[in-house]
Amino acid sequence: MITTRRHPTKFYLSLASTIALTGGFGGFMVYESFVVWQGQGFGPQVFFPLMLTLAVLGVAAFVLHHFLRDFPTIAVGQATIRFGDEVFRLSEIEEAKLVGKVPLGWWGGPRVEGVALRFRGGTERFIRDDMYSNTWELKEFLAQVVSGEGSVHPVVETISTKTSPLRGAAEFKGNQLASFWGLMLWGVTCFFFLLVLLLEPRPTALWIFPPVFGAVWFLICSHAMHFFSLEGKRFAVRNHTLFWRRRAFGLDYVVEVVFERPSFRSPIWLRVITKDYKNWVYPAATLSDETWLRLRQALTESGIPVRNECVISRETQMGFSVF
Repeated sequence: MITTRRHPTKFYLSLASTIALTGGFGGFMVYESFVVWQGQGFGPQVFFPLMLTLAVLGVAAFVLHHFLRDFPTIAVGQATIRFGDEVFRLSEIEEAKLVGKVPLGWWGGPRVEGVALRFRGGTERFIRDDMYSNTWELKEFLAQVVSGEGSVHPVVETISTKTSPLRGAAEFKGNQLASFWGLMLWGVTCFFFLLVLLLEPRPTALWIFPPVFGAVWFLICSHAMHFFSLEGKRFAVRNHTLFWRRRAFGLDYVVEVVFERPSFRSPIWLRVITKDYKNWVYPAATLSDETWLRLRQALTESGIPVRNECVISRETQMGFSVF
């Protein structure tokens, strides 16, 4: 039996921060209302803040209820799958989509990777990858139980920092200074370090805050500086600034590559899905639309399916259907 584990940051941290913010605001408003009540007596100046407090606490209770209801603990065995207290037989599954985007329901926001299951009678259940830390185990188990597929363990290697791209490899990269995220990376980082060098006098805080903030900013923006290459039978990922971050995937073990954009202002992400249903995500801000489409064509010619969800082309799918 495989049991899901809720993600420590996406689930628990999101839930805890929401409750802390709403609960903290509600508690502060209650305290202020009682202070006013003791000083001025009960009136509109007390009644309306108390009503607002009840509304905020109601929102907190609503979010908590839906978090626990929409992202329950899921357990799948040889014959059944359980969503919280709800149990279905695996023999009732009419269609299972283990790779693809799923809707978010009332939560809104961009669609995310997940599992879509349709049971006999039209009942549908969706499992979001980002809310659980081991959905790949669940997918692999479902694939074996439902379709009889065998377990596959892809070869994902870390490339040595001393290894250059193979001769004749097709590289897909762009100029950092020609991209918004590249300008933000180097512009803001250099600005904070120049503050330390040029400002006079230099208080102690100037030696601490700008370098620390600049280093953190550098690491955050560098996460979007990936580029790619096709090297024979492997697909390699490197990073312009974090040069030690290098990884390669054997093409025989890649089930799909996805071009996606989590939000309008974010860089385009490349998601690699391997045959054991693990996901590897690489933001790549320096690539132009033309380079993305060249990469799509090269991957397709190498036998790798590409799901283009954001790079504009005549073939881009604008509609959405789970099944």
